[in-house]
Amino acid sequence: MDDDDLESVTPDGEVPPAAAAPQRGFWLADLFWNPTRFFGARDLMRATHGTALAAFAVGVTLAMNRFERAQERGDSALAQLDTWPGYWVMSLLGGVMSAALYLWFGGWWYRLRLRWSGARNPDPGLARRVYVYASLVFALPELFAGACKTALYSSPAAAAGSDWSMLLSVFLIWSVVTSYKGARQSFDLALWPGRVWFLVLPLLTYGLAFALALFMATATGGASLESAPDTEHGITLERPGFRLTYPANWRIDTQDEDYDPDADFGIAPVYADALIRFSLYDEPLNVAQRADAWLADVGGVFGLTQVRETVRWGGVRGKGYRARGRIEDDDFVVVLFCGSSERRSFEVLRITVQEAEGKLAPGFRQIRESFQLKP
Repeated sequence: MDDDDLESVTPDGEVPPAAAAPQRGFWLADLFWNPTRFFGARDLMRATHGTALAAFAVGVTLAMNRFERAQERGDSALAQLDTWPGYWVMSLLGGVMSAALYLWFGGWWYRLRLRWSGARNPDPGLARRVYVYASLVFALPELFAGACKTALYSSPAAAAGSDWSMLLSVFLIWSVVTSYKGARQSFDLALWPGRVWFLVLPLLTYGLAFALALFMATATGGASLESAPDTEHGITLERPGFRLTYPANWRIDTQDEDYDPDADFGIAPVYADALIRFSLYDEPLNVAQRADAWLADVGGVFGLTQVRETVRWGGVRGKGYRARGRIEDDDFVVVLFCGSSERRSFEVLRITVQEAEGKLAPGFRQIRESFQLKP
């Protein structure tokens, strides 16, 4: 089929509806709200110069998603890139390779589905253009969300707890409908094979993927279901010996048999496998001795690796360690610290499931940076 032959009778006798060309400057709005008119614009669909740019936008989005998933897993290799310039440089560079793969493999798969839907020898260039333009429906909102996170959060790690997935999933589903409308408008498809290959199967695939993610999140203790730490509305805990602020959607475990609001308590997200626990004393401690002894005790339980010494926790000096731990098949991040003033001292232990580390980090950071021992 030639690029000029954009309107013809389908094999089952149905004529695709004619579409008025979008007005210049409004073609992007038509892509989102009136895809039939967008893909019916002959001049636009004959133009090849926009294909590479659109593919690059999609590729950057895919690279952003890979970066964020690795960050949520707590990949230590990304620690040095925990700045917005590093995030965007990596996403832009990764977008080049992703765009090439998306055009090549994705375009091949799209054209194959066109043939299975009744299109006779679909033009490869037109197939790639329809495929990539339809993908902009989910890619551009993802890029906009990335720009908003950059403006709202101090770093990618701080933004890791923000959850835009429900909103963005709407555009992902609509991109499937857009792809179907583009295929119907640009190629001669049999009605039901086209619906199966471009609507039913893609939507079913996304539905199964969402159900699997939901099941895995539940099976792993709900870490992926945990909402972002609400640091904006943090709750201040003011006691005679200390002061700290914790996320509004986290809870102090008042049911613990050892609970003492002035000496022994824990704070945790509602669902995730994570906890930060405090022990406070009205006397100074030998922090080096206590930290080393505590490390030996915790190491006997978790089998610690990648142990790194620290000398400051928030605004308090002392001695502590950050390490990786493992119990059976579960990986953890373990942080312990001992700090002391002339009159008071404290011990803090934080344990987080590795896969939840990136998402929960802003909440733990708020607690750490707000903690103060009183004179």
